[in-house]
Amino acid sequence: MENMVEAPGQSATSGKPRKGEVSKILVTGAEGYIGHVLSSRLVNMGYDVTGLDTGFYSRGLLYHDGRDRPRMLYRDTRLMGVDELRGFDAVVHLAELSNDPLCEFDERTTYDINFKGSVALAEKAKMAGVRRFIYSSSCSTYGASGDAEDGRRRRSAATPGSRSDGRPRRG
Repeated sequence: MENMVEAPGQSATSGKPRKGEVSKILVTGAEGYIGHVLSSRLVNMGYDVTGLDTGFYSRGLLYHDGRDRPRMLYRDTRLMGVDELRGFDAVVHLAELSNDPLCEFDERTTYDINFKGSVALAEKAKMAGVRRFIYSSSCSTYGASGDAEDGRRRRSAATPGSRSDGRPRRG
C-alpha cells in the first residue's frame, strides 16, 4: 500500500471517511445524470449523504442500479435556508437547468436558478459554516456549437444555459 494515493478525508486502508474530515455531504441535483451516480457512490463509500432535488423526474428515473440511495429532500435549492445547511461538511452543487430547449423556454428562470440560485446557495452554505462548496456547472455551459477545426468543442454564449452561470464568454 505504499504507492496508494489517498483521497482527502479518507483512510487509505478502508476507503471510509476519517474522523474529523468531511463526512456529511449534501448533493444537490441528486436525481440528475451525475448526481444519481455520485450520491450512490458516496453512500457506498461510507459518507453520510443527503440528496436534494426538485423531484420533477422522480417517476422517470432512467435506471435503477440497485445501489443504496441517500435520504432525499425534495425542494428547490433556492428555498434552502442557512439553518437547513448547518451541520453539513460539504455541498456538492449539481442542480441546474441543463438542456438548451428547457433553458430557452424561460431565460429569466434559467438565470434565476443557474446563476442567482447557485450564488445564493453558496453564500448560505458559507453562513452555515459549510467548509467545502463544490460547484459543477452543467454541460450546457458550453452550448451546442459544433466542433472547432482542431477537434475541440468551442465555448458558445449562444444558449441561455451557457450564459446563466454569469461568466463572460467568447463566441
